Amino acid sequence: MCWTFIIQYGTRLFMSQGMDEKSAEVLSQQYNIIAMVIFCISRFICTFILRYLNAGKLLMILAIFGGIFTLGVIFLQNIFGMYCLVAVSACMSLMFPTIYGIALKAWEMMLSLELQALSWLSWEVLFFHRYRQVSLT
Repeated sequence: MCWTFIIQYGTRLFMSQGMDEKSAEVLSQQYNIIAMVIFCISRFICTFILRYLNAGKLLMILAIFGGIFTLGVIFLQNIFGMYCLVAVSACMSLMFPTIYGIALKAWEMMLSLELQALSWLSWEVLFFHRYRQVSLT
C-alpha cells in the first residue's frame, strides 16, 4: 500500500525543507490520514460511477491515473509529489473489488462451460455405451 510510503516520503520531504524529524512525521501522518479518507470517499464515488460505466473501463481509467500519479511521485520529489502520492490512494480504492469481481465473473463463465462439457460428455458416454451393448448382442 502507498500509505506506509506516505509517511516515509513525507518525512524525508519535510525534513529536507528544514523541519525536525518528529514534526515531519506528524505532518506526514496527517497526509496519511487524508489519503485514507480520500480512499474511502473514492470507493463510494467509484461504486456510484459503476452504475454508468463498465467495470473494466473504470478499472483501466483508475490504473492510468494511478500510473500518472506514480510518475508524479517519482519525478516531482516535492510537495506536488506528495499530493500525487495521496492521489494514488484514490485510484486504488476500487481496484481490488473490481479485479476480484471481474475474475469471479470469468471463473463462473469457465465453470459453466466445464459443466456443459461434462454434461455433453456424460450423454456421449451413455449413448456410446448403450450403442455398444446393442451392437454386440
